[in-house]
Order: sequence, then structure tokens, then C-alpha cells
Amino acid sequence: MESIKTQVLILCCLALGAVSCYETPSPLKVDVSGNEAYEKRGEYLVNSLAWCGFCHSPERKPFGLLSGGVKLLDVYGEVLSPNITPDYKTGIGTFSLDQIVTAVRDSVSPGNRRFSPEFHAGYEWLSEIDALSIAAYLKSLDGVSRYIPKREIGFFDRNLKGFFRRSAREIPGYVPEVSENDRVEYGRYLVDHVARCGLCHTSEGGIFGGERYLGGANVTLFAGKSFFAPPINSSRFSSWSDEDILKFFRTGITPKKTTVDKKLCPIGFIALASDRDLEAIAQYLKSGS
Repeated sequence: MESIKTQVLILCCLALGAVSCYETPSPLKVDVSGNEAYEKRGEYLVNSLAWCGFCHSPERKPFGLLSGGVKLLDVYGEVLSPNITPDYKTGIGTFSLDQIVTAVRDSVSPGNRRFSPEFHAGYEWLSEIDALSIAAYLKSLDGVSRYIPKREIGFFDRNLKGFFRRSAREIPGYVPEVSENDRVEYGRYLVDHVARCGLCHTSEGGIFGGERYLGGANVTLFAGKSFFAPPINSSRFSSWSDEDILKFFRTGITPKKTTVDKKLCPIGFIALASDRDLEAIAQYLKSGS
């Protein structure tokens, strides 16, 4: 009996030791510069589901110059989107791949300068492969010299305004890929962490109420004035066929023939996503998960 107790005690100690010695997995360390597969994946994401040009391109269209200067609105007021071309003086030419990944996911640039996390909310769980692919693609572009003034925020506003608003959170370690074979879960990943549909379509919770996930919300991020982003959850899409949803993603036209305002919604980017990705999104949105 005593020997059994001794063995159990030893096993418990070993288990505790293993837990205490466990370290958060490090980010993936791989040089993807010049890697055509990563750059192609990044090109696809930037110009479709991640819709980077909707905020960072003056044309606000896929494959536009990502030289910034688009007027956006967050809790602190008006802000100009930065130049994210690899120009060494006015863009991100001095950023390493890891620093670009940190800027995308954590809203932190080199030198620990923080920028508005509202626009990147959701990217914190972007997979390591997808984040590095976006970084590799951005580094492969031609640099565009365009100076964008940085906004300065006072101590009071920075620390007290928007206390209850959602923001990007630092996720340490490696973020794995979601298998494309799990169609609903992969659709959830694309909706929440690549396209980040909740940025407009989820109403924020506060002190007296919880958020309404994809249930529609009033938005001011892109218009300079409030507009209503309608529900895009199962309550809206349950009566739509898969063909209806795919047509909506491709054209911005609903079964009732209403159209999406492309100045307010990046539907022009989403339209360039693959059939397989859009089908996964449709399956997830209709699932009610």
C-alpha cells in the first residue's frame, strides 16, 4: 500500500513539474520571403477575404496601391490609414516579416507604437501561415512613397475612451491552421478571423447588455456617419439557398434584389474569394453555430 502511495506521489510530482516547465509555443520561425506559395496565398487573402485595400488603398478596390490615406473613424475620432507598401521612408519597408505579423494581429508597430485596434479586431487569431503569407506578399510589392501623418492621442483619451469597446488582444505563440475539411469550423475561421464580419455586423456589448453576434449593428468605421449593417446570421440566411448566398457574395445582390453599398461593405473584395471558401462561409452562417 505504501509503495502505491509513493508511486502516485512521484507521478503527481512529475506531472506538476511538466506543467511548470511548459512554455507557450513560439511563433513559427520560417523565412517566407520570396516563397512563391506564401506570396500567392497572401495575394489571395489581401485582395479578397482580408480586404486590406478597403482601408489601405485610395481606390478602395482589390489590387489597388496600398499607400494609405483613407479616412476612417474610430472611438478616438478621424484617422488616416497608413501606407503599408514596403517603402523604406513612408511605409513598412523596414519591418521584418515578424513585425508585420505583430502589426496585423496585435495592432503594434515596431517601437511598441500602438494603433487603433478596432480595425484589426479578429486578426489576433489569424493562423500563423496566413499571417506570414500576408506579410510575405506585402514585402513583395513595390514601395510607394507617400507620407501619411500619424495621429497623436492624449493620455486621457488613450486610457479612458472606449474602455468597454472590443479591441485586438495579443495572442502569444503559434496559431495553427483550421482544416478546410471541417467545413463549418473553417467557415467560422474565415468569418471571424479573416473577413472579420463581426467588425460591422456584431453589436458590441456593454455594461448593461451583451453583444449580438452577427445580429446587425450601427457602424461608423468607414462612412463618417452611422449606418446599419444588417444581420448576417442564420436568422437571415436560413431561408436562403446556397446559390442565393453565393450570388450575394459575388454581386452584393440579395434574393429581394436589394444591393449592398460597396462604399460601406468590402463586397468587391469578398467577390474574389474562391468558391470553396465562400461555400464554407455559407455553411457556417446557415448552421447557427
